[in-house]
Amino acid sequence: MPVKVVVFDCWYFANDLLRFINDSKAVFVSRPKSTNVFYVNGSKMTTEQITEEYDSVIAEKDGFGKIKLIRVQFEKAWGLLATNDLDMERDRAKELYSRRMDIDNPFFRDMKSSLCLENFHTRKFCSFVNHVALRFVLHILLTAIKIRKGLIQKSIEWIKKWIVGFVGDIRRAGNALIVKLHI
Repeated sequence: MPVKVVVFDCWYFANDLLRFINDSKAVFVSRPKSTNVFYVNGSKMTTEQITEEYDSVIAEKDGFGKIKLIRVQFEKAWGLLATNDLDMERDRAKELYSRRMDIDNPFFRDMKSSLCLENFHTRKFCSFVNHVALRFVLHILLTAIKIRKGLIQKSIEWIKKWIVGFVGDIRRAGNALIVKLHI
């Protein structure tokens, strides 16, 4: 089944990812970073300026092209949502964006904390894919260990601490990850 909509936080709001989603004929909804600059009617504007002046506007983003920016209220503060669907309405954009946590919280958020991946950040699409794949692999590995060792009643956190006792060092060498074990 082809992906129709991709929703993500501002950290991943990078041209490579935006172009990939757009080229895949999918729609994205995200918050642009506060440091992003757009061109509105030929004038260079920050996200803050756009938030103050427009409810909704079609802008140009360097390295991407046309993008719709929609002013929405997040709890107490106003901010922008960005989408490649130039016809998207405010309520639809806000509803889609609010659903990003439906996936993040029960699975990725739990895995991030149980696998100590909270501080992994990247703007490169390839690194993002590798990051998600690594989370899946680690979670599957830890679950397999639980089953094979008869530790079903133990939490993933307990299994991780048990395994960490064997890990002496983890470092990157070029494109490889080197893990030294105390065996």
